[in-house]
Amino acid sequence: MEVYTRSIGTMTLPEGPYVLLVDDEDASVGPLRDLVRFAGFASVATRSATDALACCFHRPPRVVVTDLVMPGQDGRALARRIRRRYPVLPIVLITGQNLEHPDWTIPPDLFEAIYPKPLDFERFIGTIERLMVAPRRGGTGQGRP
Repeated sequence: MEVYTRSIGTMTLPEGPYVLLVDDEDASVGPLRDLVRFAGFASVATRSATDALACCFHRPPRVVVTDLVMPGQDGRALARRIRRRYPVLPIVLITGQNLEHPDWTIPPDLFEAIYPKPLDFERFIGTIERLMVAPRRGGTGQGRP
């Protein structure tokens, strides 16, 4: 499976709209990539928040799907950084963590959708389909993918 890294640069970015998948585990990101492709959308995988941000800088995705727990910055930190630069870019969280635990508190409005593991594939793909075809909100300019 191809993975976008800062050292590879833009060579793996698709020409059109794509879903950015962010997870440090192959066992998680591989099936997500297959689901997104089965639904008819291009995707790019990254292993870290740092690589995801580099990917967004080169060409923002239409949707970001991130894990919560990753080495370095977690999914919340990634979402905050994306929101600062691209306020209307939809971000979906997938996690196996108990979100009722105080360590995993999710700020309101940080994510478009949150899915627990094991993933409900039909609901997840429905969300991706809706977000990939939804018209962009807001005005023009920076912050718009």
